[in-house]
Amino acid sequence: KKNIYLFISLFIVGCQSEVSKANSVEEYIPSHLMNAEVTADIMTLEMEPDTLKKVGSIGQRMREHLASNMEWYLKYVEEHAEKKSFPYHPNFGVTKEEYEFVLNAIDQSKLVNTK
Repeated sequence: KKNIYLFISLFIVGCQSEVSKANSVEEYIPSHLMNAEVTADIMTLEMEPDTLKKVGSIGQRMREHLASNMEWYLKYVEEHAEKKSFPYHPNFGVTKEEYEFVLNAIDQSKLVNTK
């Protein structure tokens, strides 16, 4: 599950259009929650610095490539939503080896509270 959530987050958030980025949070948060006081932990993935740098570089290339083919990507995510991780596809814009490196790095990482 951690892989699916991270994968979707990396690309859907990264592929948002400039117009979408300009919209306010009211678009995404119900009005009755706008003034609510909430306590939440901010979690990050912890990786070795070199691994994190490489994952970031590969992820950036994937986001840039998928941004031009968002319709395909959303359909692909929908078709594979029940799987532990998404099977490699050349439309990701990276090699199979790079994709597997990212999956392995995510699998080896741990969620850490950033308190």
